[in-house]
Amino acid sequence: MADMYLGWYYTNVYMSLTQDEKDHNARLAMAFLLRQGFTRESAAAIVGNMWAESGLSPGQWQGGTPYSGGYGLLQWTPYTLYSDWAVTDWENNGPKQMERLMYEKANGLEFYRTAPWNMSFNEFSQSTQNTDFLTEVFVYSYLRPADPSATMANRKYHARYVYENITGGIGLPPWLLGWLKNRKRWWKPLC
Repeated sequence: MADMYLGWYYTNVYMSLTQDEKDHNARLAMAFLLRQGFTRESAAAIVGNMWAESGLSPGQWQGGTPYSGGYGLLQWTPYTLYSDWAVTDWENNGPKQMERLMYEKANGLEFYRTAPWNMSFNEFSQSTQNTDFLTEVFVYSYLRPADPSATMANRKYHARYVYENITGGIGLPPWLLGWLKNRKRWWKPLC
């Protein structure tokens, strides 16, 4: 049984979360990214890649070996790219890992314009191209694994799954979520 930390399920055994736990973590990640202004398509591409990288577990160590190689939802390699930035309370911490991704976006870190996509992280975050395309952009521009083609089909499958089935955890159907996201502030605070 996986433990929860700040609302996230985690384990260090690759792909050992249940489908419900992965879906739960995917909703948390999607909700975070959508609140940060990502399109549904770009958010799903990131979360689909998280699924392939870590099984959506913020406690995942690369190869299951602690304190070596990559770590976390996006398998920061070496793990110190994330842990040195986070300083304290960094293990198994999904929210902090999502904050690290936003820190990288804000500071122009880790995401490189690569041919033929030639997108910045900001351009990627606002793109409404299909999830297959955006999954490739994220793999080649951010993750840069040794053999991208070896896992690309899996990554695209998970991005499509997330796009079609995970709304960001706010209980709205995807079509309504997209409509609301594309509207200017349609409500006013009650204060």
